[in-house]
Amino acid sequence: MRKQYGLLILCWWLTFVAQAQTKVINIQSPINGKTVSFTEFLDALEQANRLVPQDGKKYDYIVQDVKVRFVQEVDKAGMDQRFFNNGQEIVIRPDLRISKIDWDSQFWFVPRNITFAGNVYITETQRMKAIFTECRFKKALAFLSNDGDFLDFKKCDFSGGFRMQRSSLIDHLKIDSCRFDIAENLEYGVVAMGLEPRIFLIDNKANNLDLSISNTTFNVHPTKRYNPQYFVSLRNSVFSNLKLVNSHIKTSLDLQNTSISNNFQLNSTQVHDYILLFGLNINPLGTRLDWKLVEKRIAYYDVQQKKLFSIHNLKQIPLNIFNDLFSSYAIVYAAFKSQGNRYSTNQCYIEWKNVETQYLKKLYEKDRNAETYFTYWMNVFLKVFCDYGTNPLKSLYMSFYVLLVFALVYFFLPHQFGYARNNFYENLRRFSNYLRHPEEFFQVMQAKKADMSKRHSKVKDFVEGNKRNKAPFYFNLIALPDNILYQAGKASNNFVVTYMRWVHKLKNSGNQLAGGLANVLFFLLIFIIVLENLIFRALDSTALSINIFTTLGFGNTDAKGLPMYLTVLEGFIGWFLLSFFSLSLISQLIN
Repeated sequence: MRKQYGLLILCWWLTFVAQAQTKVINIQSPINGKTVSFTEFLDALEQANRLVPQDGKKYDYIVQDVKVRFVQEVDKAGMDQRFFNNGQEIVIRPDLRISKIDWDSQFWFVPRNITFAGNVYITETQRMKAIFTECRFKKALAFLSNDGDFLDFKKCDFSGGFRMQRSSLIDHLKIDSCRFDIAENLEYGVVAMGLEPRIFLIDNKANNLDLSISNTTFNVHPTKRYNPQYFVSLRNSVFSNLKLVNSHIKTSLDLQNTSISNNFQLNSTQVHDYILLFGLNINPLGTRLDWKLVEKRIAYYDVQQKKLFSIHNLKQIPLNIFNDLFSSYAIVYAAFKSQGNRYSTNQCYIEWKNVETQYLKKLYEKDRNAETYFTYWMNVFLKVFCDYGTNPLKSLYMSFYVLLVFALVYFFLPHQFGYARNNFYENLRRFSNYLRHPEEFFQVMQAKKADMSKRHSKVKDFVEGNKRNKAPFYFNLIALPDNILYQAGKASNNFVVTYMRWVHKLKNSGNQLAGGLANVLFFLLIFIIVLENLIFRALDSTALSINIFTTLGFGNTDAKGLPMYLTVLEGFIGWFLLSFFSLSLISQLIN
């Protein structure tokens, strides 16, 4: 029993010692309650290195109830000279708590090349106008309950994050060419005043803040990126203008329940993870967005489940979360549409409908309703064939693929169409007969030539009659196509006869080499005839496929047997795809 009491007393003593060691000790600045120049104010901050002991205990250096006024004799050579021409680095080690400062109404606080090694908290100041240039904040920088004109940060580094809450700035807050970092292992968990570390937090409802962030990087370690504490958070705030350009955000951007009354620019910026837009209220006409920036990054964070939901994990989204995602997409869609950016509007709509399709699938799984089922499949069909009616060209591409597939099928199936009516095998048999009866072959070719001339006799009589009657030249133009076809057929027949006479002469020359050459030339001619047939058969098959696809064969087709049933299928698919094309085209024209 005594040992147990001894252990309890020891634990109590260790707890007391730990609390005593962590208790914050305030060190008052010597300028408190006084009126000082800007240079003297900065010197007083630097004095913290000397006034605050370095004995392992926790201290806050307090600067409060100070009036800061511009004194030309001091500040022209001190503050202004440093601002324009830089100077040696100043390092301020302790934590700073700056409160109730009454700044000069005309002149600015312009610190440059200063390293703040501890936390910096600025609270309840008035008329603040400050430009921080090339400064480094190793821990947190916080502005709480301040009234001022503007704050500028140029080429500054923030290793512990930035926050501004319950503060009012008449002009603007500007972040330019800065870097914000949250490392894997922070040196602190909860900082002074009970504030958790953040990378960037604006919580502003006091007035319409004008915020501009440009050429800036927000870098959060991958182990902390999905913790909302380390999002770039602008949520629940009221802005007059919000500009975020040429920056890189290696975490998520939180704009939930934020209101932007005038201009909202979010372009030329890379967001590594997600953009939270639920409840965002913007002026669509004053909004400039890049679709590439928001594509597949629109998300909703559920506080209860402590989880982000987006298009990347649609199967895991509860039904009640989908409506929140829909409203987020609606905000972006309205912004693009108001800009007249039809391409981005369509791309946003496609992604939005993809989310809706998954919602319909989940809805059907919960309540097996026929209407929901068919609506889901209609969404699937619309996505595949025309990107939900936004891309009529996609229907044409699909139509082209269907035409080629059926043309290939018809190519290998028997059918009678166009060039195929010519008896290809009869031509081959004619050349085959040449091997046994060459004289008969030449007689057939001469008869074919005479037949061509006989069939062309009416055209010849027409042309000769025009000459006798001295008819105008355009009468002969009517017969020009038939004349061209006749001359081409005649030339082709003459070429074959001449070619075969040459082959026959070589074959009967008695020379073995000449006979071999004759066989090669004969094979080459047969190969050309077969190739010609294949080319025209491919054209026939394609023409048949186009005819069936576009017109259902005018109610009739020369295809027989199995091809006839395939034409019915192709005709139905053609009707389906062309309907989608027409509807999506009309939809785009109306839009």
